[in-house]
Amino acid sequence: ITASAEGRKLFTDILTEVAKTIFIPLTVGGGINTVEDFDRVLKCGADKVSVNSGAIKNPQLIKEAGGRALLVGGCVRDSLLDSSIEIKDYDLEVYGLDGETLENTLKSKFKLDLVGRSFGVMKLHHYDIDVALPRRETKLGIGHRAFEIDSDPTMPLEEAAARRDFTINAIYRDPLTDEIIDPYEGRKDLENRILRHVSPHFIEDPLRVLR
Repeated sequence: ITASAEGRKLFTDILTEVAKTIFIPLTVGGGINTVEDFDRVLKCGADKVSVNSGAIKNPQLIKEAGGRALLVGGCVRDSLLDSSIEIKDYDLEVYGLDGETLENTLKSKFKLDLVGRSFGVMKLHHYDIDVALPRRETKLGIGHRAFEIDSDPTMPLEEAAARRDFTINAIYRDPLTDEIIDPYEGRKDLENRILRHVSPHFIEDPLRVLR
């Protein structure tokens, strides 16, 4: 688990032997720093890679394609709240790439689950990572599904963040530079233990009250 932080390499030989021996799903975490590490672990017999902070420290793939990937939501919130919290899933919002270019870029290295494609969301198969484009959500009627979704990779970050529920979930982190982008002062609210909605759009989704 500490392999990433300590800069240790993967023990692929041990992993291969473990995968041959056990008869339950095998999840591997730690020492995952590059796309090549992902591939190596899966080829050794792992069923799933538990992606930790080290795994997404170098999202060069999107940068090389001309875009910018930012972590947002619960993974950023929890890491700021308590560095000892185990982050179980990650949300990446990608700016500067249209949907087709982003999809083709990701497909060059990953198998994708496109179940949320119509909403501008793609899931990386085997990894707990959702990749999305910034989007506008326009309320059209009653209920939590009555929205028109408009993905726009050129959207200003502050506008994209306005659709989120609470300020503490609208904090962004650049995994390449570790820069924190906080357009609605969510970090201050996190420190003061305040739940504050980002905008009046909060009331448009009735499920948010339950969540």
